[in-house]
Amino acid sequence: MNKLFAVIFAAILLFIIALSNAPTAQADSRCRNATIEGSFGIQATGTILEGGPMQPGLFASNGLIDFDGNGNLSTRQTLSLNGTIVPGKAAGTYKVEQDCTLTAKSIDETSGAQLSISGVIVKRGTEIPIISTDPYTVVTGILKKVR
Repeated sequence: MNKLFAVIFAAILLFIIALSNAPTAQADSRCRNATIEGSFGIQATGTILEGGPMQPGLFASNGLIDFDGNGNLSTRQTLSLNGTIVPGKAAGTYKVEQDCTLTAKSIDETSGAQLSISGVIVKRGTEIPIISTDPYTVVTGILKKVR
């Protein structure tokens, strides 16, 4: 009986020691604007509804977005707006939260349309699934780090 008690006590003691040595979360240093500094490829598709920031209809885009690490961004894209192909350039701002979520706003240089996205930084900052947060838009996509 004493051997069984000693084994159980030792197991509990080892468990407590293991818990006390577990790594602690470092939320204050997990993500920040500099986490995504650099160029990312863009691919997005969806639909712009009547009343949205652009011509209503099917939407697709690909191109590059550059994050400066300090909250500023610029984009160069090719857009398909309901089948009409147009170049797109925009500039704007972004914010990365400690929980690795991203919000960004940009203004298209040609049309003046303001576009907003939300995303989450994954795969150690190399991918960002995004969704448009503008009213009357159903657009999702992915940003992938350019190497």
